[in-house]
Amino acid sequence: MVKKKSGKKKSINKHKRKHLEVEKKNVEKFKDKKVGEDKRISAEEIKNYSERIEQIKKEIGKAVIGQQDILNGLLRAMLCNGHV
Repeated sequence: MVKKKSGKKKSINKHKRKHLEVEKKNVEKFKDKKVGEDKRISAEEIKNYSERIEQIKKEIGKAVIGQQDILNGLLRAMLCNGHV
């Protein structure tokens, strides 16, 4: 609760409360991570992910023709949890 100048208490708005909940979840997500922990993946995993990405591009390419740069950027953003 936050006090107004008039002395009345004002509750934290819904948006700010939601933002604080998200921040808490983000902190918890990274809390147990070790600094310098080796996160390498195997060549086989790279190959599997590569094949999946190519399949996705092929399927989307059936509907979106001639926009490879846009498609690549869109997929890159989605894979990195970015906003598009």
